Amino acid sequence: MGDLDLLKKAESLEFKRIDFYKKSADKILDPSGKQVLKDLEKAEKRHFDILKKQAKNIKLGGEVDSKGVKSICSKMKGRFDVKVKSNQKDINLIEKAIVLEKEDASFYICLEGKTGSRKLVKLFKILEKEERSHLKLLKKTLKDLRRRGVAEFEGRNSKAMFLDMFNRK
Repeated sequence: MGDLDLLKKAESLEFKRIDFYKKSADKILDPSGKQVLKDLEKAEKRHFDILKKQAKNIKLGGEVDSKGVKSICSKMKGRFDVKVKSNQKDINLIEKAIVLEKEDASFYICLEGKTGSRKLVKLFKILEKEERSHLKLLKKTLKDLRRRGVAEFEGRNSKAMFLDMFNRK
């Protein structure tokens, strides 16, 4: 498989992720969780555009140019420090996103081993690092969703028990 084929394969993956995050953001109820998914959609779009540009370079007889491609992980730290409310549907969407991001990081590691181009390896390493940062964000979001879900559940049960005490005949 040539470098152009590897880039096209990566483009296809990123396109699927853009679609997934767009659809998931439309479904999620919590506004903070919705924003996390919209931001991830933008990040995947950025990946897609990078890959498309590199494929174009190769098609025009050039090489991969990863000099201008920097990981934006450090810039995004703290940006996603949001609290989300729990909802089982939201939890399920985030769990699915976690599975996909794990696969995506592994996907880029696999592509690194299939190319002989140092420049392409560098690009795939940058993208793998960003996918791992997405994974951390999603795990944090899931943890917050679950924590809030337990608190809400316990709160409802306590209230229900309290009300039951007065409704007994």
